[in-house]
Amino acid sequence: MTKKSPAKAADATRVVLFDADGRARKASAHALRIQLADGRSLTLDLSQANDGVVALLAEHTDTRQQAGLLVRPDNSDALSVAVTATPIVTTTGASESLGAGRSSTPASVAPSAGMRTGVRTPGPDALGHSRWSAG
Repeated sequence: MTKKSPAKAADATRVVLFDADGRARKASAHALRIQLADGRSLTLDLSQANDGVVALLAEHTDTRQQAGLLVRPDNSDALSVAVTATPIVTTTGASESLGAGRSSTPASVAPSAGMRTGVRTPGPDALGHSRWSAG
């Protein structure tokens, strides 16, 4: 193993990963990808992290699915990000996805048919859990 120079280590962005038992593992990273089991993924681009900027990119391995992001503020210092997947519809209106009409968007953050697009504010569900509602 080679030692890193002090100047290089100071410029590196550090990522700390936690396992289910709370044990931490540190690493230097330029980007971090979270791969979900159904093909959706969220990439955190850390290239501007020294300036306090982290970019998020949603992707899907299925070319018939369009990945997206839904962002919900949870507090003044926290937010929730949902990686969504919607079947891509052709110009004839037919879905290219085998599971036409199905979406990988979690029901708690999926916009309903009557919901306005644009700003969304969190609202509690019947159990008091936070979820999307029209803003």
